[in-house]
Amino acid sequence: MIGGRCLGLLGAKGGGSGGGGSAFNPDNIASLVGWYESGVSTLTDAGGGKCSEISDESTSGIGNLVQTVDADRPLIVSDVQNGRPGLRFDGLGDHLKKASVTGTGIFNANTFHFFIVIKKLSVQFNQNLIVWGSSSTDRIFISPGDGGTIYFDYGSAFAARLSTAIPGSGWNDAWIAWEGYRDGGTMLMNHNGSLLASDTGNTGNLTASNTKDFRLGEHYTGTFDFEGDFGAALLFNEVLAGDDLTNVRTYLSDNWGVTF
Repeated sequence: MIGGRCLGLLGAKGGGSGGGGSAFNPDNIASLVGWYESGVSTLTDAGGGKCSEISDESTSGIGNLVQTVDADRPLIVSDVQNGRPGLRFDGLGDHLKKASVTGTGIFNANTFHFFIVIKKLSVQFNQNLIVWGSSSTDRIFISPGDGGTIYFDYGSAFAARLSTAIPGSGWNDAWIAWEGYRDGGTMLMNHNGSLLASDTGNTGNLTASNTKDFRLGEHYTGTFDFEGDFGAALLFNEVLAGDDLTNVRTYLSDNWGVTF
C-alpha cells in the first residue's frame, strides 16, 4: 500500500504473476465499458483493509466506483482465489458506486455482454451484484440470487428479463464464471462454460439519455446486498464474438482458475 492506496497487486493490465495470468489486455476491445478486477484495478485502502474505491481499468468506461461510508466498504482480502486478491462483501450494506452515470456512450439500447467472477455465499437469500437504474422499466439488474432465482434484466424488468432457478450445486459457496448477454431480442446466461438459461423475443430497450447510479454489490433500494467474494467484472456494450470472445474467456479463466 502506497499513500493509502492498495495498488493492483499482480502488476500491469493484462494479468501478471501469481495464479497464472494472460498477456491479453481487455481494454484493446473498443466496446469495453467497465473493467473492475482485483489484482489489476487499484483498490484504495481507507484503513483497516476497507476499500473506499476500485478503479475502472477501461479507458473510457463507467469510471471508478467509490464508498464514502466506512461501514459500507468491502474488505480487501490478499488471496481469495488462484493466488489473487479480492473484495469481500458482507451482505449488510457493503457496496461501491458511481453516482449519476448517463447511458449515452456507455450502454447500447439492446446489446450488452458481461463476464463475472465471484464466490456467492448461500447465507444471504436475496442478493444483487450489478445494478444501474432506479425503476423496474429501465435498468440493468444482475442478481446471483434473489428469492432463489438468478436474474438478468437489461431494459424493462418485465419485457427484457432472463431468469432461472439457482442450480442445486456449483453456484453457491463456490467460485463461478458467469457470463451473459442481450443481443436484440435474445438473452443468454452461461455458468462455468455451460448454458444456464436463454430466451428470445425480449423487448424494452434501455433509454440511453437517462442518468442513474451504477452500483456494485447493492440493489437501488439500498437492500438485497451481495454477500461473498468479488473477483472481476468485465462489461461490454456489444456482444463479443470470434477472437474477442475467446480472448476474454481465456484471460479470466487463466487469472481466476475458473472455466468460461
